[in-house]
Amino acid sequence: MGFRFDVYLCNAIIEGCVCFARKLFDEMSQRDLVFWMSMILGYVCEGSVSNAFDLFREMMVKSEPDSVTLMVMLQACCAGDSLIHGRQLHGYAMRLDNNYLTACKVHGDIKLGEHKAQRPLELETDNI
Repeated sequence: MGFRFDVYLCNAIIEGCVCFARKLFDEMSQRDLVFWMSMILGYVCEGSVSNAFDLFREMMVKSEPDSVTLMVMLQACCAGDSLIHGRQLHGYAMRLDNNYLTACKVHGDIKLGEHKAQRPLELETDNI
């Protein structure tokens, strides 16, 4: 199906046909991070935060979310006024490597994240 299939999926999401886009998405043999995020954003724009989080959970099993994914999911929590989903996302983010840096990236403060990430390294050299 290749390129045409990708175009149909993108058009369905852009036009707001999330149900149709999901059917196309489910039929895809390979999904990259862009397709996962496009589908999740489609659900968020539609106001289906629970569906966005269901797909995010599926994505965590089949793909590796990045810091942009976490930022989008955090925005989904805000859009859906969902404290439960926010807590779940926070728990996931804290298990990631470089969690300080990731959290600061999500909140737009990279310098603070880099500073906090250096602190444990400084403590280790003090104990040598």
